[in-house]
Amino acid sequence: MNQDIDNKLISCRVCGIIMVKLARDVCPKCFREEEELFQKVKNFLRTNPGASVVQVAEHAGCSEEQVQAFINSGRLERVGLRKVAHPCQLCQKIIYEGVMCPDCKKDLKDQVNNLKEPRPEPKDSKPMGRSAPDKPASKEVFDKKKEDSDGGHVGKRKN
Repeated sequence: MNQDIDNKLISCRVCGIIMVKLARDVCPKCFREEEELFQKVKNFLRTNPGASVVQVAEHAGCSEEQVQAFINSGRLERVGLRKVAHPCQLCQKIIYEGVMCPDCKKDLKDQVNNLKEPRPEPKDSKPMGRSAPDKPASKEVFDKKKEDSDGGHVGKRKN
């Protein structure tokens, strides 16, 4: 029983207090504060659709990173707010939905599709690892080794 509790002990990602993790990674106090902030952001965006991250942060009294975290988590889209001016995570172009602009999405899809395509084997490549010799060993080589061996004797040689 005690070990089960130890596995659930975490620190709040906002304030660092040690707590038992139930459903969230923030303590109840920080969760309430985060919810109040989210409500401020949501209400401002309902009355000011298309506002920039900077404008939202100034109005809500929080950092741009906190507003960006709400956007990246998808919470604003889930409550029906999609028109928030924010930068694409790859090229920094201003977008109003999602986390990537259409151009970066297309580039990413193309790159993934290129990785999925089978690549042709180079014509003069040799297989990796150990391979069979080009020519089989001749009978003379084996016969010579037999002559040189002394019947499996281990230790000092007898002359």
